[in-house]
Amino acid sequence: GGEVPEAAVASEMEEDVHQSLLAAAPCDDCGASPARWCSISLGVVLCPDCAGCHRSLGTHVSKVRSLTLDRMETSILAALAHARDLQGEGGGAAVGPNAVYEACVPASVVKPSPSSAREQKELWIRLKYELKEFLPPGSASGAGPQEFKVELAKAAGAGDLATLLLVLACMSKPSAPGPAGEAGAAEASGPGTQAYADAVDEATRAAEIAGSMAALHCLAFLRQHRSRPSLLPAADPGAPPPPTAIEAPAAAGET
Repeated sequence: GGEVPEAAVASEMEEDVHQSLLAAAPCDDCGASPARWCSISLGVVLCPDCAGCHRSLGTHVSKVRSLTLDRMETSILAALAHARDLQGEGGGAAVGPNAVYEACVPASVVKPSPSSAREQKELWIRLKYELKEFLPPGSASGAGPQEFKVELAKAAGAGDLATLLLVLACMSKPSAPGPAGEAGAAEASGPGTQAYADAVDEATRAAEIAGSMAALHCLAFLRQHRSRPSLLPAADPGAPPPPTAIEAPAAAGET
């Protein structure tokens, strides 16, 4: 056979470097190390336990891949690596994607550790990514589909990954209907709605036009959201309701 093109070899080497660095990082949900798994739609790296919890949320919330078994495009691996460098507002403690997803965790909530029970990890993950309880205060307050669309395109064009992840989260954050009966954010602009698809398409164009490395990192994440299903999964009438309290479950032996 002919020689492998130099660019292909370089690309494969870059993939291997990104994959190795990400796989060695601690889990963004419980701190277990090494992570070995990731969510290519949320930008977080995960241990096997937490990856299993993410899978139970459904692909409309989190798309899980193995960092050691799955072959992923260099673009998404580079974007995942770039996300590790995100910093919280005002030098907050949470860094990486958690600068968005754990921006405002109440003092009463205990983040699980590697040794925490599976049930505690599941509760934390549902609160963090499904109900989006820990986003920065005031996020998406009063925003509608058009405002989300503008902000998402602006973030993509500027290569502002933190804002991009935040706007995507806000668009699908469950919320009560407005005072005049308007739909909440998730119902009006979340995954499966035309507004969501339009916003992601517009942001994709903005990132492609900008063409900077930072914008291309945003583009890699946007592509994961473009391929989401056109309709949300049907609700399972037998499924337990989502958690309404954000108190961590009591440790064994506590009263």
